[in-house]
Amino acid sequence: MVASVMLRGSVLLVLFALLACDSTQPSTRTPAEPDAAAEPDAAQEPDATAEPEVETTAEEEPAAGLVGAPDFDPEEDSDFESTGGGFGGRGQAVPVVRQASATVEGELDKDIIRRIVRAHINEVRACYNEGLKRDPALAGEITVEFTISSAGEVSEAKSPDTTPPFADPKMAKCVATAVKNWKFPKPTKGEVHVVYPFTVDPG
Repeated sequence: MVASVMLRGSVLLVLFALLACDSTQPSTRTPAEPDAAAEPDAAQEPDATAEPEVETTAEEEPAAGLVGAPDFDPEEDSDFESTGGGFGGRGQAVPVVRQASATVEGELDKDIIRRIVRAHINEVRACYNEGLKRDPALAGEITVEFTISSAGEVSEAKSPDTTPPFADPKMAKCVATAVKNWKFPKPTKGEVHVVYPFTVDPG
C-alpha cells in the first residue's frame, strides 16, 4: 500500500517537471503569413497621369531644302560679287563692289594677291558706302596702284587719274589709304607692283 502511494507521487513529480520544462521553451510558432488578398500599397501603384515613354532614335531627318545642296566657296568663285552693307532692303537696289582683273609685276602669285584683296573687300565697300552718301548714283571703275615690299608690307599705295576720271576722288583716296595697311606674303624676290581695279555700282 505504501509502495503504491510513493509510486503515484513519483509520477506526479515527473509530470510537474515536464510541464515546467515545456513552459520555459521558446515558442516555435511561425509568424502569420501576410494576407495575399490584402490590397497593395498605394505608393506602388503606377501613376495613371504619367506620360508614356516615347522611343527615340539617334537618326534625324535632314533639314528641308539642304539635301543635295552644292558647296559654295566665294573665295574660289571669281565671279562672286560683294554687295554693300548698310544699303538696300526689300524692294531697294543693293550696291555692288567687284574685283576686276589685276596686273601684277613681280615674284608673288596673282591668285594669292586676289585672295588677300578679297579678304579686305569690306574696307573698299565702306569707302564706297561713304561715296554713295555724297552721290547716290556713284558708279564706275576705281584703280589702286600699290607696291608690296620684300617684307610683305605695302610700301606705297595711290589711286592714279584714269580716263574717264572716277567721279569721287575722296573715295579713291579712302581705298588707297585702306590698301596701305594690308599685309601680304613675302615675295620670292624683290618688290611686287600691283595695279588693282574695282568696279562699283549702286545697283
